[in-house]
Amino acid sequence: MSDFNQIVKIIQDDIKTITLDKITRAVVQFIAILGVMYIVPNRRIPFKEMALIAVTGAIVAILLDAFAAPIGSAYKQSIGFILGWNLVNNRPNY
Repeated sequence: MSDFNQIVKIIQDDIKTITLDKITRAVVQFIAILGVMYIVPNRRIPFKEMALIAVTGAIVAILLDAFAAPIGSAYKQSIGFILGWNLVNNRPNY
């Protein structure tokens, strides 16, 4: 079986296992990214651009969870750590 056929089979199997949990996780990731894109930047970003960035981020997280679960987990933990570290250590001087 060729590599392409194996990838197609994996995707078909993963599509068959779509659950409410996976859908909920994707929607929460989308909303979280959209919220951060609305709150954090110093300038206003058009909603269309924010939505595209949020969709891209949610799709990347879903793909990492589906095909490389350990990498997906490390990705989420490292993003949280980096954001937390920057919030604590790069405070503006008021």
